[in-house]
Amino acid sequence: MADEKALIPIEEQTVDFYGDKITTALVDVDGRTMMYVPIKPISDYLGLAWSGQFERIQRDRILSEVAQLIRITRIKSDSESAATRTFALNSMRRSSSF
Repeated sequence: MADEKALIPIEEQTVDFYGDKITTALVDVDGRTMMYVPIKPISDYLGLAWSGQFERIQRDRILSEVAQLIRITRIKSDSESAATRTFALNSMRRSSSF
């Protein structure tokens, strides 16, 4: 993961997550549009420690392979963007580790 490059979204959308807003990213991957969901906000909203979740993802054979860096705009910092660890929405449905 150290030399991994962040993907650039073609579009960002805000979705409702049980009353909280999460920015998702639509990314073109080999001609298919995939929706990626940032992991940290979900971890925070569920009251889970991000550091522990990140370590768990790193150790998990499947989750470590599907976690992807995406460059998502930070709303609070005047449209700056930062690489954010994400899962493709379809990979979240397949895994119960998170």
